Amino acid sequence: MPGIIFTDAKNGMTREEIHRDYQIPLSVIKAYDEWALSGSKTPQYSEEDLRRLSLLVTLHEAGFSAPEAQAYLRLDGEAGDTRGQRLLLLNARRKAM
Repeated sequence: MPGIIFTDAKNGMTREEIHRDYQIPLSVIKAYDEWALSGSKTPQYSEEDLRRLSLLVTLHEAGFSAPEAQAYLRLDGEAGDTRGQRLLLLNARRKAM
C-alpha cells in the first residue's frame, strides 16, 4: 500500500490503530488473525500485515469469498513465485462475475 508511514515502525500498530487510521473493518482484521496470516502471536501488525490486510479488503470488494481470499493471501505469503497461481484465482473470479 503506497504512502503508508508508521510512526513507530519498531513496535508496529495495534488492531485498533489499523481500524481507526486505515478504516479496515475489524471483521477483516479478525479473519486475518484467525487464518494466522500475520505470522505473529503478538497484537502488533507490521507494514507487511497492513499491506496484506489492504489486499484482503480489495479481494472482498472484488467479490472473493472468504475461502478464495484466504487461498490468495496464503499464496501471496509463500516463498517463491506464486504469481501464476494467484493469476488463476483472479481469472476464475473474473469469469464468475
